[in-house]
Amino acid sequence: SGELQPRMEELAREYGVEERVIFYGFQKPEKVREIMERCHIHVFTSNHLEGWGAVVNEAMNSGCCEVANVQAGAVPYLIRHGKNGLAYPDNNYEEMEKAVRFLLDNPDKRQQMGREAYKTITELWNAEHGAAELLRMMEELLQGCFEPAKEGPLSGAPVISPGKMYAKMMQDAI
Repeated sequence: SGELQPRMEELAREYGVEERVIFYGFQKPEKVREIMERCHIHVFTSNHLEGWGAVVNEAMNSGCCEVANVQAGAVPYLIRHGKNGLAYPDNNYEEMEKAVRFLLDNPDKRQQMGREAYKTITELWNAEHGAAELLRMMEELLQGCFEPAKEGPLSGAPVISPGKMYAKMMQDAI
């Protein structure tokens, strides 16, 4: 829900898809999670103003294949383009549409990426793993040396300018 919902509802009517688009409005977190678990694709259009974007974690944990704006904080760390989701450049809605159409046309690939997304959260980016890494970090710091995790919580986060983030993700996807 939000200030753009009336316009989105109007567009759904204009395009003749109002029977296929559901506007849930504001929901309690449990209800949002229930809805996500029935979905196959989650599209995240927020940009760098979103911050981390915890909803990306939630959708991946629900087994959704994420299609996300590369600018959102979590995306470069959680999404491995083509493996557990797809990223698109900021303000490039043609690329977002292309990604969604690819997933719709390739259900096997979509399911595989959804499974990988789920594994990313349940095996790496979760509270238990984060707590274990924090304990390891504290023990190593007490011993006078600390090696950041290779990936996941407490891993290094290189500084990459927002304008170069998509190119960096695509380079890493190869």
